Amino acid sequence: RPARGRVHQVLRCHGSAMASQPELAGDGGGDADTSLPGALQPQVSSMAPLTLDSALGPGAAPSSDPLGLARLTAPAPRAPGVRALLPLPSGLLLTGSSDRGIRCWDGARPEGCYLVAGPLWPGHVSLSEPTNGPPGAPPGLAVPQYRYSYSSSLVGEVPVVEEKCTLEGVARMSESSQELRQKMRVHDQCHADALTHMVVAEGVAGGKILITASRDGNVKAWK
Repeated sequence: RPARGRVHQVLRCHGSAMASQPELAGDGGGDADTSLPGALQPQVSSMAPLTLDSALGPGAAPSSDPLGLARLTAPAPRAPGVRALLPLPSGLLLTGSSDRGIRCWDGARPEGCYLVAGPLWPGHVSLSEPTNGPPGAPPGLAVPQYRYSYSSSLVGEVPVVEEKCTLEGVARMSESSQELRQKMRVHDQCHADALTHMVVAEGVAGGKILITASRDGNVKAWK
């Protein structure tokens, strides 16, 4: 019998790369991106049996590494996406992603979604380069100001809640400023690699805490 299941809702993130594409990123207050999410695209099966000949390709010489052991020391880059899910009794959904972010999703109220913890700027952004400001201004660092916004739209008949990470500008901050120290502390508190597991547990002094595990080998507790 044909499958009768249907997608009721999609949650998706636009990474910081979208910020450099105004027609896609927007300013957080414009129309949502209505392109077809990957979750709604037809899935094409590519589960063909793998043989040594098919792995090498036609006419290829036998490999010196037929077992693929080299891939263990130099693994292929991981595709971005969600790696851990934790539904809450309140109806909210916590997700842990390959971008090191922990997000709280409210499918019924998109404006209630937020980033619980995660990097404040992409890993390729460097804050070590001093910038030259106006004459007489103290030396400082160029600190990108990213903003996360959430909106909802319909793609066909499916509601899509999406997160957009928009670069709003660059602020100059001195290395000794309290604001920069606070940003660095928040930025450095997140995991260094993709999240893999999440669980809610009872705290020592009462209340709930969120415990997360990551491919970086660390387990962290969040209030």
